[in-house]
Amino acid sequence: MDKYKGDTDSCHITRLFNICKNTTKPEVVKYFIDYLEHWKGLPIFWCYNDMLPIGEVSSKLPSHDYE
Repeated sequence: MDKYKGDTDSCHITRLFNICKNTTKPEVVKYFIDYLEHWKGLPIFWCYNDMLPIGEVSSKLPSHDYE
């Protein structure tokens, strides 16, 4: 996952999203959410709502308040 760090190309974000959709590891989902923290407000951010239930880890992640 670290190879995507700092990469703001939307195709890489989509790839990250697909990786997370296919995992049940909380740390991977948390990494994805943390990675998108600075992307707040961009169209790709709709993915955030889909990430919370994945792996049933939403209760284990810190809550975020996004506009």
